[in-house]
Amino acid sequence: MPKTFLGFPEPLMYPDNWSIAEEPTDETEAPRPANGLMLESPDGGFVDIRSVDRLDDEAIDEYFQEVLSDLEENYGEVERDNGIAVPEPLEAVIVEQTEFRFYYLDLLILSRVIIIGDDDGEGPRYVFHAQAESRRFDENEQLLQALMIQLARCVEQANE
Repeated sequence: MPKTFLGFPEPLMYPDNWSIAEEPTDETEAPRPANGLMLESPDGGFVDIRSVDRLDDEAIDEYFQEVLSDLEENYGEVERDNGIAVPEPLEAVIVEQTEFRFYYLDLLILSRVIIIGDDDGEGPRYVFHAQAESRRFDENEQLLQALMIQLARCVEQANE
């Protein structure tokens, strides 16, 4: 039975073996923003979903560059790919996306960042950031698409 997160305009269902990341208990860690959630998979991957203010093209590029800089600082060499195929049910709501690839302990890690919203500048936008070891990422691809489709419904509801 899936679990449900009620912090978005539409309920967001996720697998019952995934968990919502706990708030940090150490004062040195930054608190998680209240405008979204971070889901952790049992295999060590995560999905971070944030509701954001309107992002123009320049702000999106800056955000992607910030993610790239953070990954390079922590993992060294990072490859970036903007040519990811968009699943058909999501073509209308994916504003921008990029995928980062890097190695950690001899494992290939995929980190995909997707901006979900509308292009007319009206409705909400969400930053969807999924990261996992490449084989696990591939195994969870349908689940990730299902989560994004639920966010697309939030965008559609706001536009009605």
